[in-house]
Amino acid sequence: ETSVTIPDVRAVIDTGRVKEVRHARGGDGTGIMNGSRLVEDWCSRAAAKQRGGRAGRTAPGVVCRTFSSHVFAERMLPQAVPELRRVPLENL
Repeated sequence: ETSVTIPDVRAVIDTGRVKEVRHARGGDGTGIMNGSRLVEDWCSRAAAKQRGGRAGRTAPGVVCRTFSSHVFAERMLPQAVPELRRVPLENL
């Protein structure tokens, strides 16, 4: 995830979603990797908190989240899974 500070941005709309590259497992039950795929999933709670901090870096701001507190507490992981655990080493 990359961020820039844009002057005068005072509002952030956070959907709570992220697209990540993950292992694609073989369908034969052996668990042998057949490459990678792009998956849309919930971001981590840490990422959601950081996104909220993007509003108001240079002036007071507000964040509008389009997900519930239940999703935040129950569906989002505390921290993102490291890329080394999501992607085959040869793809890094």
